[in-house]
Amino acid sequence: TSVTIAKWSTGNKSYEAKWTANTNTQYKVYHQKEKLDGTYETVETETLSWTTDTKVTPSRKSYAWFTSPAGQEITIKWDGTASVTYKYARKTITLSFNTNGGSTINAISGKYGATVNKPSDPTKTGYTFGWWNTTIPSTFPASDATYTASWNVVTYTISYTLNGWTNASSNPSSYTIESNAITLAAPTRAWYTFAWWTGSNGTTAQTSVTIAKWSTGNKSYEAK
Repeated sequence: TSVTIAKWSTGNKSYEAKWTANTNTQYKVYHQKEKLDGTYETVETETLSWTTDTKVTPSRKSYAWFTSPAGQEITIKWDGTASVTYKYARKTITLSFNTNGGSTINAISGKYGATVNKPSDPTKTGYTFGWWNTTIPSTFPASDATYTASWNVVTYTISYTLNGWTNASSNPSSYTIESNAITLAAPTRAWYTFAWWTGSNGTTAQTSVTIAKWSTGNKSYEAK
């Protein structure tokens, strides 16, 4: 590595230099996480070393709720200015809704931590919406989730205008969409024969009226 031309030497001289690459040349790795506005910020910087003029693929990190990028190969520069930037995208989260027989609510997706625009409550004939099995969060959680609706059955009234008749004790005053079919019994009245019911059964008077299962709405009937 050291050559000396001694005093009193003679003759032309020629020398060829040979180089050995440094094995500890520095390079930097920048790790950036995606922010909610879509830009990236550096959360960690590594200063590493490798052999000059050789290629290296720096390791990536694993951050919860972020997706790791593909590895990048770089060439180590002699002056230590080589670098690579790894960008970690926020995971996209999907929230799904099982309305349990109610109106459809489409799934919604967004970046982890972003604001959730909560959907309107679903509707279901014969029921009022009760609750979701788990509260829908205000921001997208760390993983996909499904929310299931619960319902409160609506109770409908059955009213009677009897005009002096005595209603049968078996005739109910209310029902729900889940009630079995209800056939109204005829009311009674001394010295009279029951003729028909009018009202919610339609424009045609009927001696026998049945409220079918899965019916909805308040009902009213008048005895004749």
